[in-house]
Amino acid sequence: MSVTFFLRSGETVYPKCPDCGKSAIDPKYTECDNSDCLGYGPDSIKSTPELNIGNGNARAFLRVLGIHNAELAGELDPTEVKRELALASMRVPNEVRPTVQEGNCISFGLSEDQLGRYCARLYTLATLAERRREPILYG
Repeated sequence: MSVTFFLRSGETVYPKCPDCGKSAIDPKYTECDNSDCLGYGPDSIKSTPELNIGNGNARAFLRVLGIHNAELAGELDPTEVKRELALASMRVPNEVRPTVQEGNCISFGLSEDQLGRYCARLYTLATLAERRREPILYG
């Protein structure tokens, strides 16, 4: 199971085929030899970023954001998310697993690289959500 952070107003882009000019929302079939089109237009692309995290890591990531005992579904204020991301460095040592392991010990949890990627993606999502004046949804 996983948790996805996303915006309600997700946009879908329908690119046009460079050979025949058809998009996936054009109404009729066209002869086309392009392997991405085959007469129906290229696949649509979701243009709004998302962040998908496994349940265990999502709980740890929410704690980094200062959200404790949270359900794995809800909404977040983007301005508050950006503020919490700025403060997250003070909470990180408690949530990050050690990068060096000795013996046969296996440690589950967030690595520093994962946490950095998650924070960067969520910051991008929060900036876009602020522009659109909508919350960040997760679930």
